[in-house]
Amino acid sequence: MENIAPSVDSDVEEEVVGEEKNPRIGMIVGLIVGVALLIGCICGVGLLLGGIVKFGNSVEKIIEEDVEIVEEEEDEVAKPAVSDKNYIGDSDSGYLEVDETWSNYEDEEESDMLRYSSGLYLISLYAVPKLQASSEDYQTNVLKALEEDGVENATSEVSKLGDYDAYKISGYYADRNMHLVIWIFEAEDNKTHYVSVEGPDESNEKFEIPAKFSLKKEE
Repeated sequence: MENIAPSVDSDVEEEVVGEEKNPRIGMIVGLIVGVALLIGCICGVGLLLGGIVKFGNSVEKIIEEDVEIVEEEEDEVAKPAVSDKNYIGDSDSGYLEVDETWSNYEDEEESDMLRYSSGLYLISLYAVPKLQASSEDYQTNVLKALEEDGVENATSEVSKLGDYDAYKISGYYADRNMHLVIWIFEAEDNKTHYVSVEGPDESNEKFEIPAKFSLKKEE
Protein backbone atom coordinates (compact mmCIF):
# COMPACT_ATOMS: atom_id res chain seq x y z
CA MET A 1 0.00 0.00 0.00
CA GLU A 2 2.82 2.36 0.66
CA ASN A 3 4.18 1.82 -2.79
CA ILE A 4 0.95 2.73 -4.59
CA ALA A 5 0.45 6.30 -3.29
CA PRO A 6 3.58 7.84 -4.79
CA SER A 7 2.77 6.50 -8.22
CA VAL A 8 -0.73 7.91 -8.07
CA ASP A 9 0.49 11.30 -6.95
CA SER A 10 2.99 11.35 -9.81
CA ASP A 11 0.32 10.72 -12.40
CA VAL A 12 -1.88 13.40 -10.95
CA GLU A 13 0.97 15.89 -10.97
CA GLU A 14 1.78 15.15 -14.59
CA GLU A 15 -1.82 15.71 -15.56
CA VAL A 16 -1.91 19.02 -13.67
CA VAL A 17 1.35 20.16 -15.24
CA GLY A 18 0.04 19.23 -18.67
CA GLU A 19 -3.08 21.27 -18.10
CA GLU A 20 -1.01 24.27 -17.06
CA LYS A 21 1.20 24.04 -20.20
CA ASN A 22 -1.67 23.77 -22.66
CA PRO A 23 -2.96 27.37 -22.12
CA ARG A 24 0.53 28.77 -22.73
CA ILE A 25 0.80 26.92 -25.98
CA GLY A 26 -2.59 28.34 -27.03
CA MET A 27 -1.45 31.83 -26.20
CA ILE A 28 1.72 31.39 -28.26
CA VAL A 29 -0.21 30.00 -31.19
CA GLY A 30 -2.73 32.87 -30.93
CA LEU A 31 0.10 35.39 -30.84
CA ILE A 32 1.71 33.86 -33.93
CA VAL A 33 -1.61 33.91 -35.76
CA GLY A 34 -2.21 37.53 -34.73
CA VAL A 35 1.23 38.58 -35.96
CA ALA A 36 0.64 36.74 -39.21
CA LEU A 37 -2.68 38.51 -39.66
CA LEU A 38 -1.08 41.86 -38.85
CA ILE A 39 1.69 41.27 -41.39
CA GLY A 40 -0.95 40.23 -43.93
CA CYS A 41 -2.91 43.40 -43.28
CA ILE A 42 0.21 45.53 -43.59
CA CYS A 43 1.13 43.81 -46.84
CA GLY A 44 -2.42 44.23 -48.09
CA VAL A 45 -2.42 47.91 -47.26
CA GLY A 46 0.95 48.28 -48.94
CA LEU A 47 -0.30 46.55 -52.07
CA LEU A 48 -3.45 48.68 -51.98
CA LEU A 49 -1.47 51.90 -51.62
CA GLY A 50 0.91 50.76 -54.34
CA GLY A 51 -2.05 50.05 -56.59
CA ILE A 52 -3.56 53.47 -55.86
CA VAL A 53 -0.24 55.20 -56.61
CA LYS A 54 0.20 53.16 -59.75
CA PHE A 55 -3.36 53.91 -60.79
CA GLY A 56 -2.85 57.60 -60.03
CA ASN A 57 0.33 57.64 -62.11
CA SER A 58 -1.52 55.91 -64.96
CA VAL A 59 -4.35 58.46 -64.81
CA GLU A 60 -1.85 61.33 -64.74
CA LYS A 61 -0.01 59.86 -67.71
CA ILE A 62 -3.28 59.46 -69.64
CA ILE A 63 -4.21 63.08 -68.88
CA GLU A 64 -0.77 64.29 -70.02
CA GLU A 65 -1.06 62.28 -73.23
CA ASP A 66 -4.56 63.71 -73.87
CA VAL A 67 -3.26 67.26 -73.29
CA GLU A 68 -0.38 66.64 -75.71
CA ILE A 69 -2.78 65.29 -78.34
CA VAL A 70 -5.07 68.33 -77.94
CA GLU A 71 -2.09 70.69 -78.22
CA GLU A 72 -0.88 68.90 -81.35
CA GLU A 73 -4.35 69.11 -82.87
CA GLU A 74 -4.53 72.83 -82.08
CA ASP A 75 -1.14 73.34 -83.71
CA GLU A 76 -2.33 71.47 -86.78
CA VAL A 77 -5.40 73.72 -87.17
CA ALA A 78 -4.80 76.01 -90.12
CA LYS A 79 -4.20 79.54 -88.94
CA PRO A 80 -5.19 82.48 -91.14
CA ALA A 81 -2.23 83.83 -93.05
CA VAL A 82 -1.20 87.32 -92.06
CA SER A 83 0.00 89.48 -94.92
CA ASP A 84 3.34 91.21 -94.41
CA LYS A 85 2.70 93.61 -97.30
CA ASN A 86 2.43 97.34 -96.69
CA TYR A 87 0.04 99.52 -98.69
CA ILE A 88 -0.76 103.17 -99.17
CA GLY A 89 -3.99 104.49 -100.70
CA ASP A 90 -7.65 103.63 -100.12
CA SER A 91 -10.61 101.88 -101.76
CA ASP A 92 -11.55 105.00 -103.77
CA SER A 93 -8.15 105.94 -105.21
CA GLY A 94 -6.58 102.47 -105.29
CA TYR A 95 -3.55 101.01 -103.55
CA LEU A 96 0.20 100.87 -104.00
CA GLU A 97 2.44 98.30 -102.35
CA VAL A 98 5.36 100.07 -100.65
CA ASP A 99 7.92 99.50 -97.92
CA GLU A 100 7.44 100.77 -94.36
CA THR A 101 9.35 104.02 -94.91
CA TRP A 102 6.27 105.69 -96.41
CA SER A 103 3.95 107.80 -94.25
CA ASN A 104 1.09 110.28 -94.68
CA TYR A 105 2.02 113.72 -96.00
CA GLU A 106 -0.27 116.67 -95.31
CA ASP A 107 -0.59 119.18 -98.15
CA GLU A 108 -3.17 121.97 -97.83
CA GLU A 109 -2.90 122.85 -101.53
CA GLU A 110 -3.76 119.30 -102.61
CA SER A 111 -6.24 118.41 -99.85
CA ASP A 112 -8.35 116.19 -102.16
CA MET A 113 -5.40 113.95 -102.98
CA LEU A 114 -3.88 111.18 -100.88
CA ARG A 115 -0.21 112.07 -100.42
CA TYR A 116 2.63 110.07 -98.89
CA SER A 117 6.31 110.76 -98.34
CA SER A 118 9.51 108.80 -97.93
CA GLY A 119 12.47 111.10 -97.43
CA LEU A 120 12.53 113.55 -100.35
CA TYR A 121 10.10 111.50 -102.43
CA LEU A 122 6.34 112.03 -102.68
CA ILE A 123 3.53 109.86 -104.03
CA SER A 124 0.02 111.14 -104.78
CA LEU A 125 -3.16 109.19 -105.56
CA TYR A 126 -6.50 110.46 -106.75
CA ALA A 127 -9.51 109.29 -108.79
CA VAL A 128 -12.65 110.74 -110.40
CA PRO A 129 -15.60 109.03 -112.12
CA LYS A 130 -15.04 108.44 -115.84
CA LEU A 131 -18.26 110.28 -116.57
CA GLN A 132 -16.69 113.33 -114.98
CA ALA A 133 -13.42 113.09 -116.90
CA SER A 134 -11.97 110.49 -119.25
CA SER A 135 -8.27 109.68 -119.06
CA GLU A 136 -7.66 111.68 -122.25
CA ASP A 137 -9.46 114.77 -120.97
CA TYR A 138 -7.82 114.46 -117.58
CA GLN A 139 -4.30 114.28 -118.98
CA THR A 140 -4.97 117.32 -121.17
CA ASN A 141 -6.05 119.37 -118.14
CA VAL A 142 -3.13 118.15 -116.00
CA LEU A 143 -0.58 118.90 -118.70
CA LYS A 144 -1.93 122.43 -119.08
CA ALA A 145 -1.85 123.00 -115.30
CA LEU A 146 1.78 121.85 -115.10
CA GLU A 147 2.86 124.25 -117.80
CA GLU A 148 1.12 127.10 -116.00
CA ASP A 149 2.85 126.06 -112.78
CA GLY A 150 6.29 126.49 -114.36
CA VAL A 151 7.14 122.81 -114.84
CA GLU A 152 9.86 122.45 -117.48
CA ASN A 153 9.76 119.96 -120.32
CA ALA A 154 6.27 118.73 -119.50
CA THR A 155 5.43 115.99 -121.97
CA SER A 156 2.76 113.31 -122.32
CA GLU A 157 2.89 109.92 -124.03
CA VAL A 158 0.74 106.81 -124.22
CA SER A 159 2.28 104.00 -122.19
CA LYS A 160 1.50 100.91 -120.13
CA LEU A 161 1.11 100.78 -116.37
CA GLY A 162 0.81 97.12 -115.51
CA ASP A 163 -2.29 95.96 -117.39
CA TYR A 164 -3.63 99.47 -117.89
CA ASP A 165 -3.35 101.70 -120.94
CA ALA A 166 -2.20 105.00 -119.50
CA TYR A 167 -0.95 108.47 -120.24
CA LYS A 168 2.52 109.06 -118.81
CA ILE A 169 3.27 112.73 -118.09
CA SER A 170 6.84 113.77 -117.24
CA GLY A 171 8.19 117.12 -116.07
CA TYR A 172 10.84 118.85 -113.97
CA TYR A 173 10.64 121.52 -111.26
CA ALA A 174 13.90 123.40 -111.78
CA ASP A 175 13.41 125.64 -108.74
CA ARG A 176 13.12 122.61 -106.46
CA ASN A 177 15.23 120.14 -108.41
CA MET A 178 12.35 117.69 -108.41
CA HIS A 179 11.40 115.31 -111.19
CA LEU A 180 7.73 114.47 -111.67
CA VAL A 181 6.06 111.49 -113.34
CA ILE A 182 2.25 111.22 -113.51
CA TRP A 183 0.21 108.22 -114.64
CA ILE A 184 -3.41 108.74 -115.73
CA PHE A 185 -5.56 105.73 -116.69
CA GLU A 186 -9.06 104.27 -116.58
CA ALA A 187 -9.67 101.17 -114.43
CA GLU A 188 -12.41 98.56 -114.14
CA ASP A 189 -14.01 100.48 -111.24
CA ASN A 190 -15.24 103.05 -113.83
CA LYS A 191 -12.89 105.70 -112.52
CA THR A 192 -10.05 107.69 -114.02
CA HIS A 193 -7.03 107.32 -111.75
CA TYR A 194 -4.13 109.66 -111.12
CA VAL A 195 -0.85 108.37 -109.63
CA SER A 196 2.28 110.54 -109.40
CA VAL A 197 5.82 110.29 -108.03
CA GLU A 198 8.09 113.26 -107.28
CA GLY A 199 11.74 113.10 -106.30
CA PRO A 200 15.27 114.39 -106.97
CA ASP A 201 16.50 111.27 -108.83
CA GLU A 202 14.28 110.09 -111.69
CA SER A 203 16.24 106.82 -111.89
CA ASN A 204 15.37 105.92 -108.31
CA GLU A 205 13.36 102.72 -107.88
CA LYS A 206 10.61 104.69 -106.14
CA PHE A 207 9.50 105.87 -109.58
CA GLU A 208 8.66 102.22 -110.35
CA ILE A 209 6.17 101.94 -107.46
CA PRO A 210 3.08 102.94 -109.58
CA ALA A 211 3.55 99.66 -111.51
CA LYS A 212 2.28 97.92 -108.33
CA PHE A 213 -1.09 99.70 -108.49
CA SER A 214 -4.16 97.63 -107.58
CA LEU A 215 -7.80 98.33 -106.75
CA LYS A 216 -7.69 95.93 -103.78
CA LYS A 217 -5.16 94.89 -101.17
CA GLU A 218 -3.83 91.39 -101.47
CA GLU A 219 -4.62 89.45 -98.26
